[in-house]
Amino acid sequence: MGNSAAKDLHLVHAGTSKQTGGHLTPRQIEILKLVAEGYTNEMIAECLSIVLGTVKNHVKEICRRLGARSRTHSVTLGIRRNIIR
Repeated sequence: MGNSAAKDLHLVHAGTSKQTGGHLTPRQIEILKLVAEGYTNEMIAECLSIVLGTVKNHVKEICRRLGARSRTHSVTLGIRRNIIR
């Protein structure tokens, strides 16, 4: 593994990756876990007693912070970076 790749895989802190520098809040990690379990945005909103727009904003921010192209990609990155299991 090249030095750059090793740095990318190195975890600085739970929820933080050197690659993007993106730290997820506890709420964002909670939402990412629900996304990983297959919950729709509507289901997440109901489960957490928040409005749908708030869930969409959280998912968009999770993707931005992780550098993900989609919610599915954010789950993959979350697992690879040991943010979620």
